[in-house]
Amino acid sequence: MPKNTQSNNTDSDNKSEMKSDLKSKANKIKDTDKGEHANKETAFVGLEINVKPFRKWLKEHYTLQSKQAGIINAHYILAAVDQILMFSFLHSMSDSFKKTKSGIYDVTLESMKTHIKTTPYLNNTFYLCVDKFDENLDYQKQLSIDRKSLDNYINKYVFNDNFRMNINKDSMNFLAYIVLQTNVMLANSALIMSEFAKKSRVNANAIISAIKIHFSGKLLEDIMKKVDSVDTLLKNKEKQNSEKDDAKEEEEDNAKDTKKKKELQHESEDEKEESEAESEAESEAESEAESEGEDEQEAESEEEVEQPKKNVKNKEKNVKNTEKEKPVKKVVKTSNRK
Repeated sequence: MPKNTQSNNTDSDNKSEMKSDLKSKANKIKDTDKGEHANKETAFVGLEINVKPFRKWLKEHYTLQSKQAGIINAHYILAAVDQILMFSFLHSMSDSFKKTKSGIYDVTLESMKTHIKTTPYLNNTFYLCVDKFDENLDYQKQLSIDRKSLDNYINKYVFNDNFRMNINKDSMNFLAYIVLQTNVMLANSALIMSEFAKKSRVNANAIISAIKIHFSGKLLEDIMKKVDSVDTLLKNKEKQNSEKDDAKEEEEDNAKDTKKKKELQHESEDEKEESEAESEAESEAESEAESEGEDEQEAESEEEVEQPKKNVKNKEKNVKNTEKEKPVKKVVKTSNRK
C-alpha cells in the first residue's frame, strides 16, 4: 500500500477514535454536578477557580514566545497551584495581619513582602521577585483569573466571608504579581522539559515536575496535596482518551485560529488590491507626465537641431546673393607686337 494512502487511513481512524473519546469525556463532564463552580470542568476536578481560562493563558503565553505547544491537562494543574498558593500564603502570614482601630485586620503590602523575606521556603522561590514588583503596574489584568473571581475566592474561601478581614488594593496587586510570576515560572520550565523529552505538547506531568523544582517546604506540601488529588481524577480517564480529547480541543482551537488568519488575510488582500490599483493609477499618471515631458524635450531638441540648419542655409543663401551682386572684372589680354 502506498505511504500516502496508509497515512490517510490512519488519520481517518484517529479522527473516528477522537470523536468517540470526545463523546466519552463529554458524558463524564455531563454527569458532574456543577454546583457553585464556574463550570462542570472545574467541578469535575474539585477546584474553586475556573480552569478554562488557564488553557487559553498557557497557549497565549507560549505564542508570545513564538512557541506552538499543545496543552494536555496542564491547565488543570496550573489552576490548582494558583488556588493553593493564595490560600496557603495568606494563611501562613495571618499572625502578621495588623488590627486597625475599627477592629479590621488589614493585610498590608509591607507585611506581605516581609513575610516572604523572613520565611525560608517562600524566600527560596520568590526572593528575586519581591524587589522587582512595580506598584504602578496592574498585574491582575495579566492573570488567568478575572478581578471579580479573584476577589470572590479570597473573601469567600480564604477569609471565609469574615468581614473583619481586608486586603487592600496594593496588597491584592502584589498577590496577583506573585501568582503571575508563579505561572510564568512553571509554564516556562514545563515547556523546556517537554522540548527536552521531544514532545510537542505540555502535559500535567511537565507542570508537576516544574512544581517540584521551584517550590519547597510547607508550600510544596500544600500544593502537592491538591495537585495529586486533581491529577488522580484526570488519570481516571484513560490516558489515550485524555490525550486525544485534548488533541481534539487543540485541533478545534487551531481551526479557529486558522479561520481568523484567513479572514485577516482576505482583508489584507483586498487592501493590497486597492493599494496596487492606486499605485498603478499613480504610475500611469507619472508615466503620462514623463511622456509629455519627453515629447516637449524632443520638440525642443528638434527645434534646436533645426535652427542651426536654418542658419547654415541662410548663410549659404546670403553668400550666393553676395556673389551675384559682385561686379565681374574683365581681363583684357594685350599682345606685344614686334
